[in-house]
Amino acid sequence: MSAQERRIRVAVLGAGSWGTTVAIHLFKLNHRVALWEYFPENVAYMNKTRRNPLLTGIPIPREIIISNDLVETVRDAEAIIVAVPSHTMRDLMINVQGKINDDIIIINLSKGIEEKTLLRMSEVIHTVLHHPRDKIVTLSGPSHAEEVSRRFPPPRKPPRPITTSTD
Repeated sequence: MSAQERRIRVAVLGAGSWGTTVAIHLFKLNHRVALWEYFPENVAYMNKTRRNPLLTGIPIPREIIISNDLVETVRDAEAIIVAVPSHTMRDLMINVQGKINDDIIIINLSKGIEEKTLLRMSEVIHTVLHHPRDKIVTLSGPSHAEEVSRRFPPPRKPPRPITTSTD
């Protein structure tokens, strides 16, 4: 199995439309995915229906673990994707603190800045976790979960987000 084909365990923190879309996409790329959602009632609904009400008509594969147990979701993860509202980032990172290793890559999908500090989300992650800056990546660009979650028949092309990092 080549490096490109290697299955990795990915924890997606945030089961809104963007987090769910990315979780499904990673699953389709043959990765093992755990999806964390803050609200237990949303977890129950998503596990029962295998749907996210924010993504009409898009099924969530049964192999994706959906949980509101943060410790269990990040345990043994080789990469963490963060897709939560910016105003919740700091509290989430405080709860993640001490539960992940410094060699894990954290991919930030959250947009915006922290209101009180004016820090970018990648800076909040670094500040709270003291995580190495070269292990924090931000994905951004002209894309919406609803567009990415659906297939694009030719000649239409899917959105092309970009990533940034210090490394």
